[in-house]
Amino acid sequence: MKNFLAIKKVSILILIVALVVVGFYLFKKSTEIKDDSPYVQYEFMERGEMVYQRLYEYFPEGMADFLDSYRNCQHWGGEEAYNEERANDISQGVASSCIDFELEEKAIEKKYTNDPKLREMKVTKEEIDSGESMNYSFVWNDPKKESKVLNKYTEAEAQWILKTVQEQMQEFDVALKNKADSQKMADIRFRLGVQKSYLNSLIPEIDRLHPITRKEIEALRNNKEFFQRASDI
Repeated sequence: MKNFLAIKKVSILILIVALVVVGFYLFKKSTEIKDDSPYVQYEFMERGEMVYQRLYEYFPEGMADFLDSYRNCQHWGGEEAYNEERANDISQGVASSCIDFELEEKAIEKKYTNDPKLREMKVTKEEIDSGESMNYSFVWNDPKKESKVLNKYTEAEAQWILKTVQEQMQEFDVALKNKADSQKMADIRFRLGVQKSYLNSLIPEIDRLHPITRKEIEALRNNKEFFQRASDI
């Protein structure tokens, strides 16, 4: 009887361990990027374009339209009309974006009364008023890294860094072979240093990258020759 109970306890323990292992495996598979996901090469995305796309991804359309018009109005209102052509551009920009914001904001408050994003819209409006240049708090508010816009932007930036570093390292090799002067070498070192700073700022978002790009970025992080050549910025 005792042997039977002991065997039963061991069997239950083994079952529990097996369930924990299987559960952990399934959780890990559900959160990781699949290695067979399609690899896409992207053109470099300007930060302004990313912020615009993120605006419409993050906020309801009505709030996004309001904030887009508001920041464009602020932009055109601060531009200098240094010639007639520029004055016409500013006039058209103001006419197309500067609406009755007080009236529009009241309409949005009424429409989205119970929407938690309403508070964030007001915060973003305050950030625009304070002169923030696209560094709005909502942009990177994506703790689970689910934003398609941010994932695409980060992937495009990583691909651009890899391509640029490869070109500059080759340029360095040619300059070294041709015994280029110190000014030329310093210029290449500086540009490599710029890419190093971009690489360092990318690392916190490395989980957004496709597995292929991630491996290449990690390899670049461990490339001693690159870090020896790159200047400190």
